[in-house]
Amino acid sequence: MTAAVLAALAPVTATALPPAGGGAPTSTVSTATDRAVPKTVLNPGQLERGAGPRVPRVLGTSIVDGSLEVPVDADEIDLLGPAGDDYVVVAYDASGGVVERVSPDGSTRVLRESNIGLNELSSDGSQLFDVVTRGRDRTVVRVLDTTTGEVTARRGFPGFVDVLDAADGVAVLGGTAPRRTISWDTATDETTRIVSRQGYRADLAADRLSTFSGDPYDGGCSRITPLSDPARTLWRSCDDIEVAASPGAGRLLTVPLLLDGPLSEVAVRGAAGRLLGGYGTRGTFGPLVWEDDRTALITVYGVRRTAVVRCTVAGPAEDRTCERATRLIPTPGL
Repeated sequence: MTAAVLAALAPVTATALPPAGGGAPTSTVSTATDRAVPKTVLNPGQLERGAGPRVPRVLGTSIVDGSLEVPVDADEIDLLGPAGDDYVVVAYDASGGVVERVSPDGSTRVLRESNIGLNELSSDGSQLFDVVTRGRDRTVVRVLDTTTGEVTARRGFPGFVDVLDAADGVAVLGGTAPRRTISWDTATDETTRIVSRQGYRADLAADRLSTFSGDPYDGGCSRITPLSDPARTLWRSCDDIEVAASPGAGRLLTVPLLLDGPLSEVAVRGAAGRLLGGYGTRGTFGPLVWEDDRTALITVYGVRRTAVVRCTVAGPAEDRTCERATRLIPTPGL
């Protein structure tokens, strides 16, 4: 984390907090007219095969990392992220889900026997955050060591909270009832209110925070700010939300704020929201991540076949192409 971010997350008095609605926007507001920009339609079966993904992805019930493919014995898996040379996944079968640490040789170790909440992995893979809602007015967050499975910290929060990002023992949480974004030092158990808006995405390394100005189902808009200065708006949109920022935070992947049905379009934008391009599919999109500052990895569930697709979004027009980063598999459910 940068010094600016660390300073912003340090305990402060109430008078030092940034105002909930403070700061004038420093960029234009996107509108629905962005939809008129042509999209590249992705059909996995029509794309050439390229190199394997340089960040781990899921294909069916396997983890794909470069040329390595690790099958996991489960009906379905969600990848939380890497932990050293291993991977942390939520593995589901007919009896429910468990959180496992998976080694490259396919061996597994259970970290959490019963998965009934939300999970977030710290950026270095050392901490697993287990988020469980208790009734309507309380959320309990536990921190587990991903090597031993031992619970190293635990705290209850009023209302609903979710862990947005974590690094170096500090987590950023977004919550409702009341709406707020806070940081939590898991070693000292100190919490700090960052801003009085509900955070939905944070990136400690890139110093970025995405929040809602209000209930998105009742006119609330998305607002992207520096995490260290949440009163300064970088981009505001009432039509789209950010789902992934490139490592240098220079480009964004965004999707419609309110979806009615499967996700079938994704936009590529500059840091201030300028539309750079977009992708569509006749099927549906799965997880969206950045491989580096120039390439995005998009899981495409095609009408018949599925693959992780790599798209280059920067450079000369002739270089902005897409290819498959994995083999093809039948689309689940067919």
